[in-house]
Amino acid sequence: MTTFDVINHVVCLAEDVKDGKVHAITALGELRLLAKALTDAEGIVEPLAREQAENMPKEFIHDGIKWTKRPGSRKLTFDHIPQYMQVKEDAAAEMEAIAVKARWAFDQVGKRVDLKIIDGKVLNEATGELVEPAKATYTKDSLVMGK
Repeated sequence: MTTFDVINHVVCLAEDVKDGKVHAITALGELRLLAKALTDAEGIVEPLAREQAENMPKEFIHDGIKWTKRPGSRKLTFDHIPQYMQVKEDAAAEMEAIAVKARWAFDQVGKRVDLKIIDGKVLNEATGELVEPAKATYTKDSLVMGK
């Protein structure tokens, strides 16, 4: 089976779903299994291809495909610096405290009718604090495929 055969199969599968010849859930399962197999195979092949391309020029053509080699980017880490980690932990704790209050305010907006809202902030009558509620966004529904 050639690469063209695989690509053609995928295109035809999508068309067959659109035409009602193949059940969409069946096709989705097949496509996800194929995507996983491709990802796994690429993980094996890609390091070997990089190794083979080491002696090639920066840009080259191989079997009709143009390739460009790019060096890896630099990434700095700071987690070994005690002061950095302390600030990071303190900030995380402060952010979590704000998130807890914002979640509470969001929940109150959905639950209560006797709520006091001032400038878009919810009044916490127990503490007298004005709390800005969290904003909610929703992701699309999905189908999760079991093993």
